[in-house]
Amino acid sequence: MPDIGDWLASIRLEQYRQTFLKNGIDLDVVDELTDADLKELGLSLGDRKRFLRAAATLARQSPPPTAALRPSVSPIHSEAERRQLTVMFCDLVGSTALSARLDPEDLRQSIVAYRACATEIVGRYDGFVAKYMGDGVLVYFGYPQAHEEDAERAVRAGLAVVEAVDRLDAAGEHLAVRIGIATGLVVVGDIIGTGEAEECSVVGETPNLAARLQELAGSGTVVIAEATRALLRGQFKLESIGLRPIKGFSGAAEAFRVLGEVRGDDRFEAGHATVLPLVGRDRELALLVDRWTQAKANKGQVVLLEGEAGIGKSRLAVALRERLCREPHSLLRYFASPYYVNSALRPVIAQLEQEAGFEREDSSVVKLAKLRALIAEQMGEVSEALPLLAELLGIPGTDRCPILDLAPQQRKNRTVDVLIAQLARLAAKQPVLLVLEDAHWLDASSLELFGLFVNQIRQLPVLLVVTHRPEFVPPWRSYRHVTKVVLNRLERVHAQLLVERLAGGKALPAGVLDYILANTDGVPLYLEELTKTMLESGLLEVAGDQFGLTAHMPPLAIPVTLYDSLMARLDRLGKAKVVAQIGACIGREFSYELIAALAALNEHELQRRLDQLVATELVFRRGSPPDAIYSFKHALVRDTAYQSLLKSRRRELHRRIAQVFEELAPHVVFAQPELLAHHLTEAGELPQAVVFWHRAAEHATERAANAEAVGHLAKALDLLAQMPENPERFELELTLLITMGRVLTAAKGYGHPEVERIYNRALNLAERIQETPRLFPVLLGLTIHHAVRSELSAARDLGERLLRLAQQISDPVLVVEASYALGITCSWRGEFASAWKHFEHGISQYDIAQHRAHLALYGQDGGPICLCRGGMALWYLGHDHRALELMDEALTMTASLRHLFSRAYVLTWAAILHVHRRDIAKAQGAAELALAFAAEHGFPFWHTQGVFLKGWALAEQGLIAEGIERLRDGLAGMQAIGSGMTAPWAMGLLAEAHGKADRFAEGSTLIDEALTIVTRTGNRWCEAELHRLKGELISSSSECDPAEIEACFRRALDVARMQDAKMWELRSAVSLARLWRAQGRRAQARALLMPLLGCLSNGQGTLDLQDAQAVLDSCGGSKLST
Repeated sequence: MPDIGDWLASIRLEQYRQTFLKNGIDLDVVDELTDADLKELGLSLGDRKRFLRAAATLARQSPPPTAALRPSVSPIHSEAERRQLTVMFCDLVGSTALSARLDPEDLRQSIVAYRACATEIVGRYDGFVAKYMGDGVLVYFGYPQAHEEDAERAVRAGLAVVEAVDRLDAAGEHLAVRIGIATGLVVVGDIIGTGEAEECSVVGETPNLAARLQELAGSGTVVIAEATRALLRGQFKLESIGLRPIKGFSGAAEAFRVLGEVRGDDRFEAGHATVLPLVGRDRELALLVDRWTQAKANKGQVVLLEGEAGIGKSRLAVALRERLCREPHSLLRYFASPYYVNSALRPVIAQLEQEAGFEREDSSVVKLAKLRALIAEQMGEVSEALPLLAELLGIPGTDRCPILDLAPQQRKNRTVDVLIAQLARLAAKQPVLLVLEDAHWLDASSLELFGLFVNQIRQLPVLLVVTHRPEFVPPWRSYRHVTKVVLNRLERVHAQLLVERLAGGKALPAGVLDYILANTDGVPLYLEELTKTMLESGLLEVAGDQFGLTAHMPPLAIPVTLYDSLMARLDRLGKAKVVAQIGACIGREFSYELIAALAALNEHELQRRLDQLVATELVFRRGSPPDAIYSFKHALVRDTAYQSLLKSRRRELHRRIAQVFEELAPHVVFAQPELLAHHLTEAGELPQAVVFWHRAAEHATERAANAEAVGHLAKALDLLAQMPENPERFELELTLLITMGRVLTAAKGYGHPEVERIYNRALNLAERIQETPRLFPVLLGLTIHHAVRSELSAARDLGERLLRLAQQISDPVLVVEASYALGITCSWRGEFASAWKHFEHGISQYDIAQHRAHLALYGQDGGPICLCRGGMALWYLGHDHRALELMDEALTMTASLRHLFSRAYVLTWAAILHVHRRDIAKAQGAAELALAFAAEHGFPFWHTQGVFLKGWALAEQGLIAEGIERLRDGLAGMQAIGSGMTAPWAMGLLAEAHGKADRFAEGSTLIDEALTIVTRTGNRWCEAELHRLKGELISSSSECDPAEIEACFRRALDVARMQDAKMWELRSAVSLARLWRAQGRRAQARALLMPLLGCLSNGQGTLDLQDAQAVLDSCGGSKLST
């Protein structure tokens, strides 16, 4: 059988092909289309006749459906699906008593009339009668075709049924109904049963809740659930009936009685109690204001605001009204509605009723009087306009205002003339702003009237603003005084601003903000609803001027306020909806090759359905099949298509997608293992998924994408927790934990609490399963963690255990790592000679080829790290020249190794060495290089070190305020990531900078705090320098005590000598010698400095040695020979 396009071409109606595709119309439904449907689609009278005649012929030619001819069910398609449904349960009040009073035949006729009445009204609002149950009627809104406002349709239908049944005559008896309405997620399946028992199987609590709410309703009333109320957007007057226990449901629930509709048709304002400031539409608003200016000069203008649902057309129209509120003008507003697409001039009728102030309880006489007053105010003369407009509004004629005896066409023409004259009279008094909302829902008569308005206003001070969706093509779009404005999605900066305003100015967590922006694609309505969903989810709590996450953010459901409109778009696709659901399982983007392997459709049929998805702008296409790539226009549309599938169907699809990837796209699996891991996870193939999540993490670390690697490993560990406990699972978990510890170290720093938690879990697991070789990277990670946090006793114990294990296994690679771990622990304790012994041993055992093979396991290269830290130990011991040599060797080695974390490590310590040597130029250059490298590759631990090193260099260059700020930032960063080992030294540098700014008290306080940390932790590597700096600060203050200063310098000397730290000793000695020189104690100064200079002469070019020699010379000492 040909497709819809071929068939339309055969009957000379091919110009409507795109229209039919956009509305999801295929050959299987052409015989169900009515004249009204075709009229709504835009077919002329002649074309409608041709279509209906051809459809009748096609129906006669089609063979009757039989079991043998039914197509087999696709292995990836099921009639059952998950969807949001609004369920209405309607019950006849007092039917038992009625059966006792009426003859059975009369009772039967009454029930038939009641059912027919309810069915006709439900059909009017596109409800689906699922089942008749005696005197009850079960109705679904949102199935089989969803609409943007199914909850609203259900309530309108319920009120109409109550009113209509009240007017029925049942053999003299009064009939009444009571109605319950509920909304919620259900699984809706195949049609079961036949004839009157035919029912669409729905599983879920929503139908039961609707039935229970019906029991709470009084005679002639409608009661709705809270979930339904949330979707009505202020369209109805409601009254809470309080919290009620609902049979079969846990706890009490609040329900609401519907009292009637809210007066007015402005759907935007009814749904927005608070209208947010306009965002990102300055250019469009300026254009509207410009056209208004032109219109006021009797050059009438029309502006067409085109855009998809939720893009902000109505909000822009409101913004224009707000801009003009202080200008004299008349405002006329018209609202088209999906409920009245076949009701002639309904927007005009509603506008007149609103303008005249009609109330529901007004009698005909009162309405006529109000209408007369309105016409007199606007037009002056009422004699001709009153009877025509009264008849239009359905007001019966009276003796004073009889209905005019006119033929239908004459009446229509004269009514239109009156409406045009009304507009002209208003414009003669002052400029008029005319707003027509939702023109895509206009009835034919209203479309004709507004076409006349467009012609008429050319010479009037009138601006007509028309909002409509892209599928509507205004007949007057090409007129010279008509301007078309297409509203596009908001740019990210404007979308973010809108979210911030919705959040009351409080900042959302970065992850939450990114989630909202990524899933709303710049559509204001989606942004608003998803942000509200997040704020009401219970996942956020206010913390000062921002929100914080209270728990890990799970995948969220589609906001219920958007579900109906998104599902409506999918339902209009017909058979192409299945292809959209398959594509949604693949992801936001999918290839033709992949979907062709999954869809089980022939090439022609698949391309036809994909063409329909493109034609309806549900997806975009790049390229042409078979090389085409398709992507969903909106993430929420994709999510809706995905969530409409049963979980079992999703799992099957994901399993097949993973299989197809492995068979047809191994290059994708290699480059994006996380893609296969995702599909295996969703398919429930947990062991395979864990393997690929681990592979994805390793792949990410190779690209320095540490945050992504952490995420992949977290998913793997979560899945592992769902698997049964056995040796294989423990082995795999240990592998994941070791990798996680290494990656977390790079991503968050050695000292982060999460690093300790992961390694402790790995330690317990390794000891439990007696995995001795794999115990080593765990002990290494814990040793460095405790060392960095200045928990040096624990670090030493672990380091010694580490060395014993390395010696037991007799692996030189492990010996290098153990030597490094013990070396740094000794360094932090101020045991520099022991530290050098360990580092030297590590250097001697290092083999670059052997170690490279273990980089992935240990996360850093022990060889260059032993070199650079060994160089630091030698500097403290007084070997400046040798320290520089080792540091240069480490830099050269890491440059050739291309291991990023090791490179960041050595770059940072090279800068630290130059700061120790007080070489400002080299320190600044090295700090900037280390800082840039850490920032580029995402190493926060090394970045914080770089920040404070750069701060020291700035302060030394005279940029003291900027330097202090950087030093503070670096120190705060260290504290945030749990890095304690360099904190006392950094506090000393900051104190020194405060001294340069004459803020001696702040500096002294910092030194005291740093010394307290040293005493508490045993982190003594810079203790001597801290005592010296304290003495220098005291000596610079106005009220200084020489004895106290000398005590500080002597304490510094004692600590340095105890540690055999010759460079700290020299620096302390120079400070003390200066003090003695100032006191005239030159001989003591000479005696202090000369022995030190004698043993340190191999580093005579350093600034410290130069200072020492200068002080010695000034005290009468002799210059040392080199």
